Amino acid sequence: MLSQPSPSSLSSEDEREIAEALADPPGPGIPFQTLVSLDRRTLSVSAVWSPDRELTWPRFGEAVARRAEASGHRLLPVVGTGDLDGTHWVAYEVGGAVSLAMHLGAPWPAASSVDLVSDVGQALDEIAAEELLPWELAPGSVFVDTRFGALLTDLGSAREALGDLIADDHDALTFVPPEVMRGEGAGDRSGVFVCGSLLYQLLAGEPPGRGGITRLRPDLPDDIDLVLARATARDSLERYAEARELSQSARRALLDELTEEAGDKPAAPDRPLDDAPAEFRDALDDDQVFALAASSADYEWVSEPPVSRSLKIVAAAGVALALAVGVAAGFALGEDDTTEPSATTFAGGNGMVVTLPPGWSAGQDGRSDLSAYPTADGFSGLTINLNEGDAEIVSRDDPVRLGKFDAWRDTSAAPAAVRYYAPTTAGTLTIACEASPGAARGTLRLCERAASTLEMNAVRVLSLPGVIEQPGVRAAVSRLARDRAADRRRLAGARRPSGQREVANALVRAYERAARRLGEHPEAAEMAAAASRSARAYRSLARAAGGRSSRPWNNAREAVRRAEAALAEAIAAHNAAP
Repeated sequence: MLSQPSPSSLSSEDEREIAEALADPPGPGIPFQTLVSLDRRTLSVSAVWSPDRELTWPRFGEAVARRAEASGHRLLPVVGTGDLDGTHWVAYEVGGAVSLAMHLGAPWPAASSVDLVSDVGQALDEIAAEELLPWELAPGSVFVDTRFGALLTDLGSAREALGDLIADDHDALTFVPPEVMRGEGAGDRSGVFVCGSLLYQLLAGEPPGRGGITRLRPDLPDDIDLVLARATARDSLERYAEARELSQSARRALLDELTEEAGDKPAAPDRPLDDAPAEFRDALDDDQVFALAASSADYEWVSEPPVSRSLKIVAAAGVALALAVGVAAGFALGEDDTTEPSATTFAGGNGMVVTLPPGWSAGQDGRSDLSAYPTADGFSGLTINLNEGDAEIVSRDDPVRLGKFDAWRDTSAAPAAVRYYAPTTAGTLTIACEASPGAARGTLRLCERAASTLEMNAVRVLSLPGVIEQPGVRAAVSRLARDRAADRRRLAGARRPSGQREVANALVRAYERAARRLGEHPEAAEMAAAASRSARAYRSLARAAGGRSSRPWNNAREAVRRAEAALAEAIAAHNAAP
């Protein structure tokens, strides 16, 4: 009995190869997977042996049919399904992708782990709109392609069809959502659970167990324990609403990046900081004050949107002129053009690529190696050139962190233009951000955001002379600035006292960590003391959450503002010192 849910049919020889691979199933009700190498193709076959074949085969066929009809561009195609004496199977075309199960064991780097889980989460969020939910997502169902990132095969067809299944390896059950184990079936947030379990597996090198992951990986920040606990909560209502939210939270916690969704606007400031230094009082809210004060101490102005590195490498290698393409269009995987532009639109040229902000498009005027402009503003834009030799740099006393590299910043023409210069193995990298008078601040921010995502092919950015003289101070201030920005966004979105206390306490830990690190450097004693005062202010804020009167909460918020203003001033004074 054989059905073909895909036009890509299997020959009789292919079927014989599959039958041979499935000749010795592990036992009744135990799902298993195997790779079948044919003449010019590789198939991933998911199967289960069911003694009650007459009852389970129709259910299995229905589950496979729903999977075959799904249009998600990260789903590998179904090429055949059938029943061999009670062994129900479904075959997926793998192509050049490699099974993730072959690369498990040792812990993965944080960046690679988040990139992979982001891809998996994107796939699950897409197909959830088609009411296709994961009943199980074993690592053997995830494949990685160097061109396309993570691709998925089986989503638990056997478990959906047979219901109560057995696992020959208890660890495999960690990739089955609790609601499925309880017999309730997959739900809207089952994808969040399997993504959380997968992220734990990649980071720890073993399936999730008792306790937080930092007990196995003390090098990881404490916040990742909170992220994983929420993602894998037994009660689905306690999890993130979508896998995308999990990926963004994990990226902030692990990589100290200020990831923002496309189209998101920063929360409105409570009010300008009256106690901020004079040079920062120009209608800046307290987040901006702190960021600017920390900027010359290795503050990352902007962060990379949640796009996997593999996608950007593809974009960089595939363009000779500037391009602006969506992920689906760029990689021809059958997705429509509704993907959010800030996460999927690129501009590239001469071996370089950046991710564009919403409303920006690639330039094609030939004036630069890479250019991009706001679609509604012809007087603004971003240009990037890689010139042989050393460029003339107006000032060499304003180093900043731009994405993943240090650069000299030239503000002599601000606010009309801000330029950055960075030495590389191929010459001087020149980045120019220009803005029309009416939109200077916002346009320059977006330009810097795009520049911070810069990837270059076979070119390495060099260190700036003198910038790493105080690595401990710079690292502590940089880490604090990023922790603070991410957690304050969480605090602004917390609506329940328990959530407010949780985030406020996370800020306490961030400031205490900064105070300890800064305290190791005598020249940073004033900053260390100011960081300690901020930690105490946030501890008071945590205690005030959920009180019967709003007065303690408002008083604590005011104390936080004043403490942070004093710290920003201390940082600015330290940066200005000779």
